Amino acid sequence: MNEENGLAGGRAYANDHKDEMANHFAAIESDLGAGHPLGFYAQGKPEILTLLQPLTVILQTQGAGVTRLVEETGSDVAPLGAAGVPTFAPIQDARTYFNYHHTAADTLDKVNPKELQENCAVVAALAYTLASTPQTLPRSLFRSSYFFREMAALRTVPLVVLPSAPAVADKLRLWVSFSVSTALPRT
Repeated sequence: MNEENGLAGGRAYANDHKDEMANHFAAIESDLGAGHPLGFYAQGKPEILTLLQPLTVILQTQGAGVTRLVEETGSDVAPLGAAGVPTFAPIQDARTYFNYHHTAADTLDKVNPKELQENCAVVAALAYTLASTPQTLPRSLFRSSYFFREMAALRTVPLVVLPSAPAVADKLRLWVSFSVSTALPRT
């Protein structure tokens, strides 16, 4: 996915898979550098945070136990969230992110390897927890300005997504858009 060219990737994916949204268990995006993770954002119904409370307790021991329910977790997965798929993103310490973001200095040497490993661990723990959840996550259709803008751009009607049976195959369809822009060398 690539929000850098007008969200084309996220829009195309949502449009190409609009008939399969009920099979999407969750989506995770990490696209705010590689600063120390503080926890994770969730888009969906408030019950999601209750279901993920055991993970929060584990992450708290690593200083990453903050959870926040938000309207949007990231631009790349926003079309999925608008269709009712629960979405997630790590909350990161981004104090220095915009010092380098999209500049000539945005190079791999700026990434703290320990913090990048911490981010990978939080995303992996979240993905594992989601895949191990015995029930389907509660779904909601967010009526944000993004939702209406995206539905107009896709020239489609809002999807009503009903939870599917919690089959392992569905859970393994977790879509992880892990694009740590400051960790990738320029080409």
